[in-house]
Amino acid sequence: MGTFFSLPVLRIAETETVERMISDIKERYGAFRMYGSTAHQQKAIYELDLTVPLLLFIGNETKGLSYAYKELCDELCTIPMAEASTATSFNVSCAASIMMYEVVRQRKNR
Repeated sequence: MGTFFSLPVLRIAETETVERMISDIKERYGAFRMYGSTAHQQKAIYELDLTVPLLLFIGNETKGLSYAYKELCDELCTIPMAEASTATSFNVSCAASIMMYEVVRQRKNR
């Protein structure tokens, strides 16, 4: 909760505005990548190079990412779960935490 008041937060309602921002960022940072989360079988999060400048798209638990945001992603990834698990996905805050942890883990070991 403490970082909520110290980190900048943007709320953008229009997909077109997000697309323009991403285009500007890609021009500035050539290696910039966008990865989206999905509960479906995709590349595991730990198989991606998360040491480059990046943006993580994380969808909600019910519907996941919208088609528009999936299309913006360079790649979709999943958080592997135990095959015997009855759960099909993680809560969005848990998924975000796991994904950000993997970013830090990869960057620390660099």
